[in-house]
Amino acid sequence: MSLFAVATTNVETEQTPTSSMVIPTIIGLDKALNKQQTRYATSVKTGLLVSLQKRSEAIMTDEHFILSTVVDPRYKLKWTKSSDEAQKVSKLIRSSCDGVSGSAQADPQASNTDVAHSGENMHSDTVCQNLYDFLDDIQPESTDELDKYLATPFSPGTSVGSFWNENKSHLPSLYKIQESHLIIPATSAGIERAFSTAGLILNDRRNRLTDVMFEQMLVAKLNGDLM
Repeated sequence: MSLFAVATTNVETEQTPTSSMVIPTIIGLDKALNKQQTRYATSVKTGLLVSLQKRSEAIMTDEHFILSTVVDPRYKLKWTKSSDEAQKVSKLIRSSCDGVSGSAQADPQASNTDVAHSGENMHSDTVCQNLYDFLDDIQPESTDELDKYLATPFSPGTSVGSFWNENKSHLPSLYKIQESHLIIPATSAGIERAFSTAGLILNDRRNRLTDVMFEQMLVAKLNGDLM
């Protein structure tokens, strides 16, 4: 069950994009579970695999999660299982690129809204590394702007936000796509934590706080690392 604990922690983080991690996490869980040698708990392993497949069936074909995963430079097309799947996903990416403007002159101030600032070393844990080691397989090829993106190296020590800030000029369409998808969290854990924090700020002893002051205090509390 440690694999599920790692997966849950990863997709609930607020330090890096999480919607892009959903599909790789599902694939990683499936592969890691299949590798497990279960001498006395085979039925448990089988039940987990069946449940994982059933619950993730819709996610694996969801356009948002597919686009999010591809535009995350940590994953790109590494997670696709075959050349046919890679071509299908590439076709979806090109279609999405055609639907956005060819110019991505983003506001320099917008860098604060890009997700994944830093601290993306969550894969250092041994169990977590095993969960994502399938991503080291052969990387499919593509063409056009997608080809440029796939050929652009990504350093593990670089944040996803920094990567896109550095490459938005020659990957304008993909830059716009990642702006729309990577910002979406995979779970509501962060929002729930924000509500809990709000409850601590606005209590019986602070019931005369104005809306403006309450909002400013909440923002300051939730973004202390940026301030």
